[in-house]
Amino acid sequence: MAAATGYELLKSWSLLAAADLPLFAVGFAVSFVSAWLAVKWFVNLVSTWTLRPFAAYRLALAPLVLLFWKG
Repeated sequence: MAAATGYELLKSWSLLAAADLPLFAVGFAVSFVSAWLAVKWFVNLVSTWTLRPFAAYRLALAPLVLLFWKG
């Protein structure tokens, strides 16, 4: 993802302006904090529960996905 983002930034370098920097900074900060909170929440969930409910959900959903798959 970092390589793809870097490549897109290099391709679009001429379209960027200094005014875009705060927007990138806010986007980076918000995505960093939300990812950190999601990982923290998931580690907490896994430490108190097992992954059995998740496995059961996935096994129950798999036949429906295969039934309705259009690929």
